Amino acid sequence: MTNMQRLVLLLAFILAVLVGILVATSLFGTRASPPAPSAAPSASSAVSASAAPTGGSAAPSAAPVSPSPSPTPSPTPTPKPVAAATIRFVQLALDAVTDPNGTTRSIAFTAQTGPVTVTLQTESGGNSTVCLAASGAQPDCRTAAGGTISSSVAATSAAYQLTLRGSGSAAPVVDVTLTYPTLKPKVTISDARFDGTADAAFNGLQVVATPRAKGYYHVTADWGGHPFLYEVDLIEQGGPGLKQVIASTGATGVSQGFGVQPPNSWMIVLRNSENGFGATPLTATFTWP
Repeated sequence: MTNMQRLVLLLAFILAVLVGILVATSLFGTRASPPAPSAAPSASSAVSASAAPTGGSAAPSAAPVSPSPSPTPSPTPTPKPVAAATIRFVQLALDAVTDPNGTTRSIAFTAQTGPVTVTLQTESGGNSTVCLAASGAQPDCRTAAGGTISSSVAATSAAYQLTLRGSGSAAPVVDVTLTYPTLKPKVTISDARFDGTADAAFNGLQVVATPRAKGYYHVTADWGGHPFLYEVDLIEQGGPGLKQVIASTGATGVSQGFGVQPPNSWMIVLRNSENGFGATPLTATFTWP
């Protein structure tokens, strides 16, 4: 065997030893190294650990969350009271029940929440039958020479009708006053009379309103198909105020407004300036501040 052959065999032996040492070291290191911990416990493990009781001290569980209290509802605001408006029909002549051609005077208005009062005073002629009724309700009727009928509106508003007629054969002349809560006062009278100067008691209207603020006292009237000359007067009660409108041509109606202010009341007088020709129905609407 040559020296070269011996050298090759020696190198091969050394290489085999080195490979064996490398393999042995790798196997030993693999067996000795502990398994790497998992990144995070699985969901099932976490649930089991928190659910299972332990004998020793354990981490305190999270405090239960109390439900949020329900919000307390805001109280319903109490509506502000509406100021009362007052209007008075002065020397209003009524027809007797026994009069075959007579009619019942009817006064319509709308009141808001609060008390409603109707006061009757007789100047002459006997008793009257007065009825006050809210829409859809039974009327409250009284037969007397004077007195008061009271009502009350519990809802937002209520439409009222007041009727007046002489009792039996009586044809009284009365003053009737309405006091009721409203933001915009408005009263309509139907089946009044516009008979002319030949029958002064049945010739038009005298209506006193009390303004609660500065504004316009207005009357709109209709007396049928026959044109008449007419006069409208505004008279301050307890003061010097006086205005007159005298028509120069005949008409079947009028719409007239006057500036007024508190504290005094103001009367509108509406009259037929002609003799007339008998019973003439009059419908009139009054508004005031």
